Amino acid sequence: MVGGVTYYRGVLRNAVSLTALLLLGTAGFAADARQEARVRAARGLVQELLLGSNQVVPTALLEDTRCLAVFPGVVEAALGLGGSHGIGVASCRTAGGGWSAPAFLRVSGGSIGLQAGFRQVDLLLFVVTEEGARTLARPSLSLGGEASVALGSIDHRAEVSTDARFEEDFYLFARARGVFAGASLEGTHLSAALGRIERYYGELLFAGELLSGEKTPSLPPEAELYLDVLGSLPD
Repeated sequence: MVGGVTYYRGVLRNAVSLTALLLLGTAGFAADARQEARVRAARGLVQELLLGSNQVVPTALLEDTRCLAVFPGVVEAALGLGGSHGIGVASCRTAGGGWSAPAFLRVSGGSIGLQAGFRQVDLLLFVVTEEGARTLARPSLSLGGEASVALGSIDHRAEVSTDARFEEDFYLFARARGVFAGASLEGTHLSAALGRIERYYGELLFAGELLSGEKTPSLPPEAELYLDVLGSLPD
């Protein structure tokens, strides 16, 4: 009888171990799928807003752009105390004329004021200086603090408002859906989403390594499609 109990305990232990492995594998697959969906959404925004007849930012800005970070569906909500959070995809031009492997960045921040509402905002962050590109490659940075930022807006008529000289490090454009008042960049931070990068490429990589072209991992399918679309931007 004791032998039978030991046997069944062993079977149960193996079953539990196998179930845990299957759950971990499923979680990893789901995480990869989420990252692919994020890259796909970023590709859609580039195609919609920056290419062909849909282009809503000046060609001169696109030509000067050294890096581009696209944040689809950043969530902003406020009732007196405001906050925002979102994940985006960044890539930089390489010396060979192409674009670096995409890196995932996190945008977060908050502001205090007379605010009320909820909205989702698509953000496009253009980096036009060499200093700006180096700053973007840091583990984290503060917009408007460590990096000079000029604001533009994309409204329902697809018109753009910004200065025409492009002398700042960063240019940030936003397309909003929903109702909101009192939005501000004060306290907005960018940081590398290292966990998402690792899940996406299957290895530990730093955002700076990817954006500088120091590391060129094997690209997942959506990343290849995304870089193909970036290759169509004016240079």
